[in-house]
Amino acid sequence: MQHVIDLCYHVAKHLPGTDRVLAANLLVGTAYIESKFVYRRQLGGGPAKGLWQMEPNTAKWLAREYLQSRLDLAQTVTLILSSSFPVCREDLFGAVNTDRLMFGIEHNDLLACVFARLKYLSIPDAIPDTIKGLAKYWKMYYNGAGDNGLQEEDFVEGWYELFGHGTDVKESLI
Repeated sequence: MQHVIDLCYHVAKHLPGTDRVLAANLLVGTAYIESKFVYRRQLGGGPAKGLWQMEPNTAKWLAREYLQSRLDLAQTVTLILSSSFPVCREDLFGAVNTDRLMFGIEHNDLLACVFARLKYLSIPDAIPDTIKGLAKYWKMYYNGAGDNGLQEEDFVEGWYELFGHGTDVKESLI
């Protein structure tokens, strides 16, 4: 668990955003609700991979569209990943090998965390500063609105399971 928390804070610290503690805690909550920090492949045979359960179409869009139009951000991502995942310019600037990218997301937690943060960075709305707000934000923008699968209540329960009722999402976990 501490490994994932540390990664979330590392990624939130080095990528842009206004409130890095909230961003890191949103990433921690997302990893826990999506995979319990264990499952690297979607249960039931779905396409999602990694501790943040990123789907191939989302990863491909982030690499081909989102990063390609934000060259400074792409350069920062390349620097963050350079020590742990051999990032080719083609992987971040349009000629994405989706299989290679998804293999990386499944097996490299730093890469998976960076892509989860990129997904949240693509959302123009500010990250809320309450646990119920984080849960709603995750459900709406990451998990997908609707009654299928996990719900906001599951996110809140997971947070309390991990950190107890006294931990404020505005507080640093490290």
